[in-house]
Amino acid sequence: MKNLQCKIHFLQTLIFLGVLFSTSAFAQESRKPNIDQIKQKWLDMAYAATSLSQKLDVYLPEGNGPFPVILSIHGGAFKGGDKRDGQLTPMLEGLKRGYAVVSINYRLSPEAIFPAQIFDVKAAVRWIRANAKQYKFIEVFA
Repeated sequence: MKNLQCKIHFLQTLIFLGVLFSTSAFAQESRKPNIDQIKQKWLDMAYAATSLSQKLDVYLPEGNGPFPVILSIHGGAFKGGDKRDGQLTPMLEGLKRGYAVVSINYRLSPEAIFPAQIFDVKAAVRWIRANAKQYKFIEVFA
C-alpha cells in the first residue's frame, strides 16, 4: 500500500509539467526568475548526449529529503523558450513547499523535428529516475 501511495504521489508531482500556455515564452524572457538565493542548485547538467540543448537545472528545497519533483518544461511552440525564462518562476514556488524543481531545455524545432522534443522530455525523466538518490528525489519505479 505504501509503495502504491508513493507511486501515486510521484506521478502527481512529476507529471505536473510546467508548460504554461497563457503567455508566450518570448514575453517571459524579460521576467527571468532570480535563482541567486537558491542555495542547492545544479545548472546546465546534460541529461542526454545528442545535443547541447539537452540540459537541465536542479533546484532543491531546504531539508534532507527525499523530495517530490516538479518537472518544468517551458512553452514556446517547440520553437523558442528556455529553461530559465519567466515560466520557471511559478514552478520555483514549489521549493517553499518541499518540492524539488527540475527545469529542462529540449531540442527546438529548428534543430530537430517533432517528436524529438517528446523524446527529450522522456530522456530527462529517465535522468531524474536514474539520479534520484544523488539529488534526494523520491525514488519510485526504480
